[in-house]
Amino acid sequence: MPKLTKYGYIILGDGYQAEQHRATISSAHFSSSIICGKTIRDAILIAKQMVHDGIEVIELCGEFGQSGAFQIVNAINCKVPVGYVSFVSYEHDKLTDFLSRD
Repeated sequence: MPKLTKYGYIILGDGYQAEQHRATISSAHFSSSIICGKTIRDAILIAKQMVHDGIEVIELCGEFGQSGAFQIVNAINCKVPVGYVSFVSYEHDKLTDFLSRD
């Protein structure tokens, strides 16, 4: 059975620039590429490059949500599996509370 060897993670946030905000963590058997962007448009370009570079699965930060994940899936023509971070309901309540603070 094939093993996953190349993993990609995309983070969205204000001020991120994909050329500058990136890291690759590798071992002899596994490589993780983490690349940050500012907009969904940036993320689409990042995802396409990840697929071109041989990334086998892409995960997205929670900022994408389901609609953002669908945009990425459509942009890369479903060439690799794409998932996104989500919170269980009681943890989501904590997150919402935190984000609503001044």
